[in-house]
Amino acid sequence: RRLGSKVEEENVSRMELELPVIVTDGCYIVTVPLDSGDIIGIVYVWIGNSVHPDDALLAQEIANEMYNDLYTIQVINEGNEPENFFWVGLGDRLPYDLKADHMRFMRLFKCSNDNGFFVVTEKYADFCQDDLLDDDCMLLDTGTFVFLWKGPTASIIEVKFAAKSAEVC
Repeated sequence: RRLGSKVEEENVSRMELELPVIVTDGCYIVTVPLDSGDIIGIVYVWIGNSVHPDDALLAQEIANEMYNDLYTIQVINEGNEPENFFWVGLGDRLPYDLKADHMRFMRLFKCSNDNGFFVVTEKYADFCQDDLLDDDCMLLDTGTFVFLWKGPTASIIEVKFAAKSAEVC
């Protein structure tokens, strides 16, 4: 989200929960369906130990906005998970990234064909959401994963070349 902007649901991505993607530097909203009464299920807001307090609050706000009417919401800090927490749904509690070192080495790349040819250039180290340009594609390299952001007005050619660039990273 941009500084001072309203939290929007589309800023949250839904994904299957897997231990390799869980890091101590993150917040996760986990829905667990139930088959009883008026409440559809439980929503756990898991807060990693290395999360900034503002991000923890934001995760709680998002969970409340998305699920408050139909789910019971429970905030859980890393290390204080109850027995019936989502580890049960994942099977045995496997090791996950406790350091999140890769979070400190993220790199953002701009993919553009503004000058008539496709080029990938690295953005400066201090980047934020405002650097995501509507008419370009961006690659975010976390050291573990590469994410492709497609601007809403990016050309089809640019999107195809950016996707190929992401594959070779």
